[in-house]
Amino acid sequence: MKRGPTEEENAKIAAAIFAGDRVEATSIYLSLTECGLTEAQEFIRELTARLEESNPEKFSRKKRKRTKW
Repeated sequence: MKRGPTEEENAKIAAAIFAGDRVEATSIYLSLTECGLTEAQEFIRELTARLEESNPEKFSRKKRKRTKW
């Protein structure tokens, strides 16, 4: 049975999002729930949008360097 994250678990996910690490946030969500990757990514996208709107000052402004292969 699927379950949603607790408040404490949501705080961990939010901390990863604030740090700019959506991959880690998605990984945490996947490990806590029995959902698929697409559902997890959608949850993280929606949560990111809500957090950015309500707490823009908490987002890391550092851009990650992309590696060219």
